[in-house]
Amino acid sequence: MRCILVLLSALLAAPAAPADSAPDLEAVMAALAGAGGVRARYEERKHLSLLTRPLEEEGRLYFAPPDRLARHAERPVPGRVMVRGDEVVIADATGEERVSIADSEIARAFVEGLAVVLRGDLEALRARYEVAFSSTQENGWKLRLVPRSRLLRRFVEAIAVSGRGARVQRMERFEAGGDRTVSEFHDVEVGVRFAPEEERALFGAPAPAP
Repeated sequence: MRCILVLLSALLAAPAAPADSAPDLEAVMAALAGAGGVRARYEERKHLSLLTRPLEEEGRLYFAPPDRLARHAERPVPGRVMVRGDEVVIADATGEERVSIADSEIARAFVEGLAVVLRGDLEALRARYEVAFSSTQENGWKLRLVPRSRLLRRFVEAIAVSGRGARVQRMERFEAGGDRTVSEFHDVEVGVRFAPEEERALFGAPAPAP
């Protein structure tokens, strides 16, 4: 009986087993890097200082690593924004426009604010942003990104990205003039493999060689 009492006392005095540790930045970026292709629905609200109500948009987001990103707007006006490497293609009912990321800080803000996170590129993230990271034990995480480029900060003060595991769930962009854009992602699928014909339909054909 004495042995049993000693054993029980030892068990009660022992510290509780630690709960699953919260993820750190390196673990989150590694999970994102291994997530592969992404397909999701998005809802976006642009809060503009000149308007009393936000502009709303809904559609679908696609990402094929390492550098293909596309947003297909469905409502209120159909349109597409497709990123292919260093080029952004903007297409709607009026036509198509191609923008070099290197020549446009606004295009760079759109691409780097999401694509760098989706592909889990920790080196690029730290090189281009001051990164603040927080997490929870439920595998949730938050990033606050402040552009290091003074030129980019003329347009974007900060970008907040949050998610769970390898899935990005929300992105909020704070613009220098006080405007704010909130994007929420739903039905997020990871590990998506796009067939060649699907890639062409979603991301468009590459620009012809000069």
